[in-house]
Amino acid sequence: MCNPIMAIGTIIKGGATASAVAGSAAAAANVAAATATLGQFAAIGSGVLGIASASQAHQAQKAQYQTNKESAIQAQTDEQRQINLQQAQEQEKAAQQQLQTDLETKQAASRVKATDTGASLNNNAVIQDIMRQGLVSNTSVTQNLERSEAQLNEERLGAKSRAQSRINSVSRPSSTATGLKIGGSMLSSASAYTSQ
Repeated sequence: MCNPIMAIGTIIKGGATASAVAGSAAAAANVAAATATLGQFAAIGSGVLGIASASQAHQAQKAQYQTNKESAIQAQTDEQRQINLQQAQEQEKAAQQQLQTDLETKQAASRVKATDTGASLNNNAVIQDIMRQGLVSNTSVTQNLERSEAQLNEERLGAKSRAQSRINSVSRPSSTATGLKIGGSMLSSASAYTSQ
């Protein structure tokens, strides 16, 4: 086999015209070797481009996945913060209702005691009824608060599920698939190189 560098030099020097190549058998051999060498260079270049393309696609997919994941987590954090704020407001509202009920109960009991008519059994029954009504009201407020908090906990779970679903909507880059693409590109390049 002839030297490929010499063959390329012969082609360049001779201007690659038909008359320059037809002059000698050595020149024809050099042209054939140069053509084969250029084909091999093209095969190697194709392989390198295939590897670079697969690597770049992997990096782009990785960046897209990471950006999507960070956005989903941030959205979940924002939603959780809103749910926590709503829960704090519900707790504050319930506490205010219970304090108001306690105050009204004590005021009503004081009024009954202040109007003591001497029938203490009747007054005690009225005071006990007022206290019972206050306790029933506070129990109702507590139960409503517990139901609201249970609903908010369900909303938290929903926010977590939505975030995970959003993360899963963009496929994670696969090193195995990228490796197979690179391997296929190398094999194709090697095959083209040896066929030249």
